[in-house]
Amino acid sequence: MEPEETLDEQSLLVEEASSPEPSALLPFFFALVLLSFLRVLLGYVSVPLQFVKLGTVLSTVVFIGVPIFALYYAGRYRWTSRSALTFVGIGLLIHFGIGYAIGQQMLHNKGFLAAVCVSLGAECGFPMWCVGFGALLASFIKDRNLIVPVSIFLIGFDIFLVLTPLGITQKILKQAPQVFQAVAMPIPQVTAAPTHGPLQVLGGIGPADFLFMGMFFVALFRFKLRSRATVLCLVPAVLLYMLLIIKYPALPMLVPIGLTVLLVNLPEFKMNKEEKLSTIGVLVIVVLVIMGSFFALKIRQAEPSQSGAVQAVQVSAGSPGQAPAGSHP
Repeated sequence: MEPEETLDEQSLLVEEASSPEPSALLPFFFALVLLSFLRVLLGYVSVPLQFVKLGTVLSTVVFIGVPIFALYYAGRYRWTSRSALTFVGIGLLIHFGIGYAIGQQMLHNKGFLAAVCVSLGAECGFPMWCVGFGALLASFIKDRNLIVPVSIFLIGFDIFLVLTPLGITQKILKQAPQVFQAVAMPIPQVTAAPTHGPLQVLGGIGPADFLFMGMFFVALFRFKLRSRATVLCLVPAVLLYMLLIIKYPALPMLVPIGLTVLLVNLPEFKMNKEEKLSTIGVLVIVVLVIMGSFFALKIRQAEPSQSGAVQAVQVSAGSPGQAPAGSHP
């Protein structure tokens, strides 16, 4: 019985190994074309008011789940630097050239061509350059055990950027939210009135989230880890996390992504003592940086109050006191 079980496990691993055949990318492109078609279609479809909430939930599931599965299938391809750079170049051209520069300029006309351009940019160009960058980053992961400290670092770094007062993401979301909307992948929302232009946006997923998801899937396939189990757990994890993001927009999306990758593949990591110490060191540094940012904010907030108190003392010491009511000099 034991040899048979071993063979079954090996066959599963071989099935999840990366493939050099370009046909491995066909499901990826099929998913992108499908999303582009659905995005355009939703711009011309309205539903009764009682079905708006249900339609919004379904569109959210589709426009989050399908791209994650697309990244999963893209990870099956055996990436090279040339193919990754090609995806980056073409994806950026489609996203910002066709989708943003052309599509956004045509939106005032509210025509079909404008909707197609915007859809191609958001649903095709955006995932392409993200998975290209992700494949490039995955090439620096030379050992499966490196996925552990990389995941911990990304989780902590995303928390620092989004939640801490020194994080640039929090500042962008507050001061220039249009920047995030320009580079993020929007999630269409079903509307209750006919529309013939841009769709309402329920939320968005940032480029870093897709980029690192692509990186993780490429690495999981390369090292023959539990990529299939990861995607099956990652989709519901992200969807549930989106419920929190809808209510609290400034939340780090890399937290559920990194934790899912770690927890699902935890039995596959066999780290020696030196690797464990290095991972603990990364965790300590991340925690110190996050705590330090909040401590720096407290110091910054305390400085004006202290200087104001000093000025108040100087003014009161150098000026005559107020005369009592009813008294005369």
